[in-house]
Amino acid sequence: MTTETEREMVLLHAAGSAVAAFTLSQIVFFQLLKGERLSLEEAKRLLREAIAASAVGGPGSQFAAENLQAVLLSLEPTLSARQQ
Repeated sequence: MTTETEREMVLLHAAGSAVAAFTLSQIVFFQLLKGERLSLEEAKRLLREAIAASAVGGPGSQFAAENLQAVLLSLEPTLSARQQ
């Protein structure tokens, strides 16, 4: 049986994941509108801005910031490989 707190946590994580996914789709969409390829450095900058904005929000937004941070960290190996 699921407790009310467990249900709230599931909803919180779902909301945070949705916010993170929407933020990422906005970044990509606006780059497409500009007709430019998004460099990895620019992607990192945009992600850092999104993380900072999400981190000051409510619990769902803070979870979104954690998700976006994971995306940012996943770019590091790509950047390292390109620099070699």
